[in-house]
Amino acid sequence: MRIFGLEMQKALLNAEIMVSVDIETTGFSPDKGAEIIEIGASMINTKTKKILKNFSELVKPRNGKIPNKIIELTHITNEMVRDKRFIEPVIEDLGHFMGDYPLVFHNAYFDWDRFLEPLFKKRGICKNNDIIDTLTLTGVCLPDLKKKNLGYLCSYFGYKAENLHRALDDAKATGALCIKYKEILSSRNLNIKEAYPSRNKNTTSLPELRIKSINCWGKGGHRRIYILTSWGNLYYDLNKKNWYVANTSYDATINFKTVEAAFLKAVRINSINEIGEYFKNSIEGKNNKERAGGYVYTAL
Repeated sequence: MRIFGLEMQKALLNAEIMVSVDIETTGFSPDKGAEIIEIGASMINTKTKKILKNFSELVKPRNGKIPNKIIELTHITNEMVRDKRFIEPVIEDLGHFMGDYPLVFHNAYFDWDRFLEPLFKKRGICKNNDIIDTLTLTGVCLPDLKKKNLGYLCSYFGYKAENLHRALDDAKATGALCIKYKEILSSRNLNIKEAYPSRNKNTTSLPELRIKSINCWGKGGHRRIYILTSWGNLYYDLNKKNWYVANTSYDATINFKTVEAAFLKAVRINSINEIGEYFKNSIEGKNNKERAGGYVYTAL
């Protein structure tokens, strides 16, 4: 959950454990085809200043090769990611690693707003963790500092970053920077804890799952089955073999195993492995997309 100003400072001062995160990508904008090629995260105890555990994984991009300029910057080659997993299972594992702890980024607008949060939402995963941004905190803690990039800040504080522009090393550096800022804020004796009580971050409850309609769509090589449900508009991508959220009004994690069970029962097929034939028949007009309309599936 994006927080700003004194609320961010409060979150940092009150955090005993936090997870610093960094990503490496093929470009700047996912809207222009940029993809994540590496994710690194470090869980840190801010009192002992010790790393509890790390998360690090290379990711195979779906849309072609890694640009040469990115290879030069990160030293991540196409050969290194050739046999790695695609982003969907990696993002799920990252979500488990993060838990409910505050998340720390250096420039959360890039890592979180542009890439990670949309990916979590598309996978039906609700993450309400507080987001702490060390780029923003640099302006608070060191307002006269002209440079704010991570490499310069590491040098400023005497932190020896081993491999900048690799996700885990950048995540560790961001965590170390955040601990420095916590020390600076603590020295100012800010009475933030009393002024800003903890927020209620409970997620909303999902209603009974109801499938209202099913529609097969294929264009330009894409093959998707959209299901309009009481949980939102969801779809199964036959090419990627995964479920996704097109849109939903609920701030809750969606269990796609429940969705898949309801879908299979509604369309009367035994396994998701048969979905290709169902899609083909539907596109050819042999199936009635209204057949599942109004079907109610109650999750146990």
